[in-house]
Amino acid sequence: MTLSDIQTKTGKFTIAACDQRASLATMLGVDPMSESGKSTLERVKTVFMETFSPICSGVLVDPEFGMPSLEKKGRSGLLLTLEKPPYSSFNPDDIPDLYDDGLYGKVGPFAGNGTAAAKILLWYNPLSKNAELKQQLIQELYKQAQSAHTPFLLEILLHPLEKKFRSSEEAFKLQLETVHTFANQCDVLKLEAPALPSEPLDIPAFEKRCTQITQEMKKHSGTKTTPWILLTRGTAYERFLLALQLAMKHGASGFAAGRAVWKEFAEFPTEEEQFKFIRTVARKRMEKLIEIVV
Repeated sequence: MTLSDIQTKTGKFTIAACDQRASLATMLGVDPMSESGKSTLERVKTVFMETFSPICSGVLVDPEFGMPSLEKKGRSGLLLTLEKPPYSSFNPDDIPDLYDDGLYGKVGPFAGNGTAAAKILLWYNPLSKNAELKQQLIQELYKQAQSAHTPFLLEILLHPLEKKFRSSEEAFKLQLETVHTFANQCDVLKLEAPALPSEPLDIPAFEKRCTQITQEMKKHSGTKTTPWILLTRGTAYERFLLALQLAMKHGASGFAAGRAVWKEFAEFPTEEEQFKFIRTVARKRMEKLIEIVV
C-alpha cells in the first residue's frame, strides 16, 4: 500500500475518522463491553462506512468494532488505528496501549499484505515526564511501518501539564515544538487546529500559526516534506469548516473528520432517525469539507 491509496487525485487527504470507541459508546449510552453495546457500535460504524467511504479518500476504523463495516467499504483507502482506547482511568501522560497484532487478522497494517495504512493517536507534551519514551515508541512504529511498506499517520493531541493551557500562544509554542520533533517520524502528521477551542477564533493569528506549522514541516521532514492535516476533535462543525478553509490556504493537505461532522446523530431517540441524520446531514457536511480540500 502507498500513500496515494488514501489520497485524492490531487494528492490531498479527505479522511473520515470512524475509529471512536469509548467516546462513541458514551454518546450512545451503551456499554462497549456488552454484546448489545458491541452490536450497536458495529451497526453505527457500518453506516459510517457505507456513507463516507464512497466520497472520501480514506476511512479510519478500529479493529475492535469496525471490522464488520469493511463489507460496506467503497473505493476509499483503509486506515486502522493502533492504540487501545482508555475505557476506565485515563492519564494523558501514559504510554499508549496498543492492540495485539492478532486482532488485525489479514488486514493488519503491519501484516505486509498492503491492505491498510496505520494510525496512532498520541497524547503528548514535550515537557512531560514520558515525552522521550513516547518519542521512542513513535520511532519504532515508524520503522515497522517503513519495513512493511505501510503509510503511517501520527495523530497528536497536546495536553497541558496542569489543568489547562493559559493561552493559545502557550499551547501553540508547544505544538510547534512537537511538530519539530515528529515531522520526520511519520508519513502524515494529523494535528489539532492551532487555537484553543474555548477561545474565539482569531483569524490573523490562526493563519500565521498554520504558516509556521507548514514552514516547520518543510524544515524538519527531511528530503520530502511530510504533509499535515487537520483533525476535528469534536469541535463544532461551522468552526471546523472555517478552520479548514484557513488551514488549506496556509499549507495544510486536508483533514480527518469525525465527530464534528456527525456528533448530533446520537441525540435522536431512534436508530432509524440516527442513521438518517448520518446519511443526509452528516454526508452533506462531509461533502462540503471535501469541496474545500479538492
